[in-house]
Amino acid sequence: LVSKPKTTKKCPGNIGPVNDEQAFAWALLCDPEIRIIALGGVAGGGKTLLSLATGNSQVGEGLYDSMLVFRPTKQLGDDMGFLPGDLGEKFAPWQRPIIDNMKLIYNGREKLAKDGSRFSIINELIEYRNLEIRPVNYEQGGTLRRTFTIVDESQNFNRETIKTLGTRNGEGSKMVFTGDLLQICGSARLDPTSSGLAHLIEALKGEPVFAHITM
Repeated sequence: LVSKPKTTKKCPGNIGPVNDEQAFAWALLCDPEIRIIALGGVAGGGKTLLSLATGNSQVGEGLYDSMLVFRPTKQLGDDMGFLPGDLGEKFAPWQRPIIDNMKLIYNGREKLAKDGSRFSIINELIEYRNLEIRPVNYEQGGTLRRTFTIVDESQNFNRETIKTLGTRNGEGSKMVFTGDLLQICGSARLDPTSSGLAHLIEALKGEPVFAHITM
């Protein structure tokens, strides 16, 4: 069991827990002994925002070297077809929710460069690889070390993808799976029982390095 934090420490942008469920999630996200976390719950419950805020704060404190966010490339509604550009440009629409949350965390703050121009703190985080946002399509092999990893909207991944990502969690790393099993989209083959997120929760239930909370 994880006790409710005695303090409600805030991250940049005054981001912090506002109810008991978020306080429990906050405690798990900040607990170095918990290596894998599943944060479930309805849209707007704060799963992604709290994960980004705590991960970014812990990277800043030197507990991790970087924060990595994986997102699915499933579309709502009709397929828009071919998207032009390189991989970064193609993936930009799926990066947007993470960028928007980071802007909220930093309240849109900018820094002043030596030449007098202003640049976004978020662009600086990405440029220096303190923050990466990637699709899962090419993530086979390798090990993530000293990395705070968020697998966002993980209800949309199948069992094999979740297993592939989970087994990349290396020494000194934490992996957070956020998702709502009632919001599966883009695949007729997945449902609340066959989703990789459901399999993860069932497979790791009772393990001392794992925690699960529904917001």
